[in-house]
Amino acid sequence: MPKFVSIEEAVKLIPDGATVMFGGFMGCGNAHKFIDALSKSGVKDLTMIANDASMPGGPMGEDYYGVAKLVHNHQIKKIIATHVGLNPEVATQNMVDGTLEVVLVPQGSLAEMIRADGAGLGGVLTPTGVGTIVEENPLCLGKQTINGRDYLLMAPVHADFAVIGGTKIDKAGNIWYKGDTSNFNIVMATAADTVIAEAEEIVKGGAMAVAEGANMPSTPEAIAIFQKAGLLFAPAKAANAGGVAVSALEMSQNSMRYSWTFEEVDAKLQGIMVNIFHNINNAAKEYGMEGNLVAGANLAGFKKVSEAMIAQGVV
Repeated sequence: MPKFVSIEEAVKLIPDGATVMFGGFMGCGNAHKFIDALSKSGVKDLTMIANDASMPGGPMGEDYYGVAKLVHNHQIKKIIATHVGLNPEVATQNMVDGTLEVVLVPQGSLAEMIRADGAGLGGVLTPTGVGTIVEENPLCLGKQTINGRDYLLMAPVHADFAVIGGTKIDKAGNIWYKGDTSNFNIVMATAADTVIAEAEEIVKGGAMAVAEGANMPSTPEAIAIFQKAGLLFAPAKAANAGGVAVSALEMSQNSMRYSWTFEEVDAKLQGIMVNIFHNINNAAKEYGMEGNLVAGANLAGFKKVSEAMIAQGVV
């Protein structure tokens, strides 16, 4: 279970010389309150792993935004990032003062290198950077040729701490990100010894709905528990109808020699699934079992079959 502590207590966890990952993209998704407290803590000689070094000037009039505060305070001795051009202090400290070591890594490569550490992998093979100065990067372990194509073997990236920012965090430690604030936060949370997650809002744990995505994996006992708890339970037979619908859309394209785009197919599928939900929800209401989508799916399915049989004169 996660431990909930104050920002001040969390900052005290990070010693001088620690390697710290900071989630975020140009400050979006940074753990801003934690970083602000860290910038005032006096902690120094940090190795920072981040997408970027953020920038001077924030959207709310800040002098320095996100991790740019740490750079400005000379608390960072080494930065591993994908781009630093938005923060001129990085260039000054690196090229003029000689106080900051900078290791640049292609953005997609860095994300995969972090993910690889979290997954326990020994590295990442990527064609990105072949024939460039990336081959001289200290995180590049060499070059390999596979099926006639050259790849760079990039090392997994690990940290002592990962500092991430979440929109909502529940008491079990589950994190919900708003929009693009997830960016590097998700993979970084898997690749550090200790994860410090800042929440905009702490909420109670729980669930509102369970949707099966396979061939009826929930036992009748499990379904009874879901329903007793008041959860909206969407049965697999409804989800599987989506798979059947995709096949039908494919056959329609073939027979009519159409070529729909992904967006067109997705829009048609969404319309079908919304219609399925309304059918089973209305069937449950009609027979006095509102909210019971299992019964609604059975009733709606039986009704559709029986109507077809009557129309064909079978019964």
